[in-house]
Amino acid sequence: MNHMADIQSSAAAFLRKHAGPQRALQLIAEPAAWDKETWQAMQNMGWAGILIPEHYGGLALCAGEALQIFEEFGRALPITPLFETAILAVQLLLAASEQAQAQYL
Repeated sequence: MNHMADIQSSAAAFLRKHAGPQRALQLIAEPAAWDKETWQAMQNMGWAGILIPEHYGGLALCAGEALQIFEEFGRALPITPLFETAILAVQLLLAASEQAQAQYL
């Protein structure tokens, strides 16, 4: 199995355990903004740092590898801030000064 397939398979297994349409419907009915338990588990796996360079403690995945995780998100519908945190915020910080990167990444 190749590296990208491993990432997708790992993401699929994780999300089968922690997410799914029934869980999404349950969370939508609750006042919580997102699934805090699943978000914590994602952080523990390093997913918040999927695009962060290794020298800042991230996983340094390429966009294609990150896409494998988000493809599984489309299937499992997890209610977490992963996209906003690991993609949007990280891209803004990677375009910022080295000082800002060192401080926030």
